[in-house]
Amino acid sequence: EWTGDCWSSSHRGAPQSGKVRTDGRCSKRVIKGGAWNSIPRDIRSASRKAKSTSTRKSAIGFRVVREL
Repeated sequence: EWTGDCWSSSHRGAPQSGKVRTDGRCSKRVIKGGAWNSIPRDIRSASRKAKSTSTRKSAIGFRVVREL
């Protein structure tokens, strides 16, 4: 799934509040988890990769969140 976070190689310095990370390489965003055809280590929600904001693939989705 796409996230709103700008890419950084680690979670160090990420907002503790759960807000979107806006520092780092914002031309790339964090992709979390994997698709049904991913290798097992990439299916975990802790799996993270950097993808260009122009990347389009059928295996990359997104989650809509509504805060109450």
